[in-house]
Amino acid sequence: DLKKVPLGTKLRNFARKQFFLLLTLGGVVAGVVLGLGLRQANPSEETIVLLGMPGDVFMRCLRMLVLPMMIASIVTGSANLSGKAKGKMALLTFSIFISTSFVSALIGLCFVTTIHPGSPELKSGLDIQDEVRANPQLMDTFLDLIRNAFPENLVEACVEQGYTSYEKKTLSISGEPPKEVMKRNWSRRTGTNSLGLIVFCIVFGGALGTLGKPVEVLKQFFAGLDVAVMKIVFLVMWMTPVGVMSLLCERILSVGSIGTLFQQMALLVVTMLSGLAIELFVVECLLYFVVTRKNPFRFLGELAYVGLCAFVTAASAPVMPLTFKCLEENCGLDKRVTRFVVPVGVTVNMNGTALFITVCSIFIAQLNDIALSSGEYFAI
Repeated sequence: DLKKVPLGTKLRNFARKQFFLLLTLGGVVAGVVLGLGLRQANPSEETIVLLGMPGDVFMRCLRMLVLPMMIASIVTGSANLSGKAKGKMALLTFSIFISTSFVSALIGLCFVTTIHPGSPELKSGLDIQDEVRANPQLMDTFLDLIRNAFPENLVEACVEQGYTSYEKKTLSISGEPPKEVMKRNWSRRTGTNSLGLIVFCIVFGGALGTLGKPVEVLKQFFAGLDVAVMKIVFLVMWMTPVGVMSLLCERILSVGSIGTLFQQMALLVVTMLSGLAIELFVVECLLYFVVTRKNPFRFLGELAYVGLCAFVTAASAPVMPLTFKCLEENCGLDKRVTRFVVPVGVTVNMNGTALFITVCSIFIAQLNDIALSSGEYFAI
């Protein structure tokens, strides 16, 4: 006969399995309570900086681990996959990423045009100033992706990424009035060129996988680096409750009038959250169920810790090391799959960003009372 598991045992098992999630939730609650409580005391800027210091250190530790983790994981995963499996996985990965991003943008378009959160009257209340600047061309955006995928210098790609900038030039031709033209320049800005590093690591790992014994030591080096970085990740995870509490407290104290801001932006927030909820709980969950025939909400529960950290830090790349740990230990996924798909997904798969950019672009047009054509909607 099957014995019923006592409730106390179930709770202990849950607490043991979701230990870091419970600690992080405690940090979230403590950060909100502390932030709202200290707002009444009107703390100085120096006090706010000191309160936010543990959170800043936590974010720096996560960002520090992203680059070595990405390089080691992709090279190791790519080296351990056969050429056929690698090609199939890459095709499926990019197909899903591109299709879900398109669906996400479409959902954002439907919600922002239906709810219509922006109006010219709201613009004065938000104190938005118009700025004349050159708009990036769609063609240049795609060309920038291709250029960044093949960096000239790998060391430079670790700290900088390129983009097309525009410079106004006055063209004077004899016998004709001077006219302004836009000149394209290839510029650089601070930030890791993740796409270029991912492409190189996939190719490099694939080459290691085909060379056999002569490069076995090199494969073991990257595998060892991967294990060592994961060990550091486990240590950083213990900083999560304090780091999350510090980040939330500092941000609550730094923002102006929360009530006024939310009142002015309420429709935009509702539009954004509605679209994200449909994307996550309908589109993504349905896709997961169709592919795996498993309960998607159980899978989301296993990743709740990562989702909470990503929400608080407002970034996906810094929590990539935590994502590896949850997928491999909580969900039991194959390392060869996670080490290939996750870094690519963090860089390429931006479903939430696609929805956010779509909603915000149309929201700004609504603020300025600009009627967009079908072609402009498609371009967005």
